[in-house]
Amino acid sequence: MYLFLVVGGFALFASAVYIRFYKLTVTRPNKYLCPTSQCSPLIKNMSWGSITVETVSEDGTINPNKLITYRDAKLWPNGSRAWDWNESGTGHFAGIQKQDVDELLSYKPNIIILSKGVLSQLKVPQSLVDYINQSDPHIKVIVETSKKAFKLYNEYAIQGERVAALIHSTC
Repeated sequence: MYLFLVVGGFALFASAVYIRFYKLTVTRPNKYLCPTSQCSPLIKNMSWGSITVETVSEDGTINPNKLITYRDAKLWPNGSRAWDWNESGTGHFAGIQKQDVDELLSYKPNIIILSKGVLSQLKVPQSLVDYINQSDPHIKVIVETSKKAFKLYNEYAIQGERVAALIHSTC
C-alpha cells in the first residue's frame, strides 16, 4: 500500500517500509538575469544532510540547471558556499557564532534567516540576534526551523529581496 500526500508544498510518500519527504521543485527560466545587481540563489531541494542551490555567475546570471549541493549552506545575495562549522566554532550547544553572521552582514542583506535545524537542535542565541540588530537595525532577522527557513528564504529570493541565510540540513 502506498500513500502520496501533498502538504504545504511538500510531498509525503509513504509505504509499509519507509516514509520519505520530497520537496516539490522550484523553477525559473533556463537562464535568469537578476533585475538588480544582487539576486539570492534559490534552494532547489533540501533533504536530511543535503541542500541543493542554484549557482550565480559573477555577472548576476542565475543558471537553475547548474546546481551545487552542500551539507549546510551559507546563502547571500549573489552567492552561496558550504557552511563549515569548524571555521567559527558553531555547534549545536554553542549555537551559531558571530563570525558566521559577520560574513552574511558583509553582503548587506535586508533579511537574514537563521535556521535552528530540522529538529530545532541548533541554538540561535538571543545575543546573536541582538548583535545583528545593533549592526544594522534595518535588517529583518528571522529564526526558524530548517523547513520553514528554506520556504521563507525562497519566498524572499523570488520576490527579489536581498536575503541571506544560514541553513542547517540535519538535527
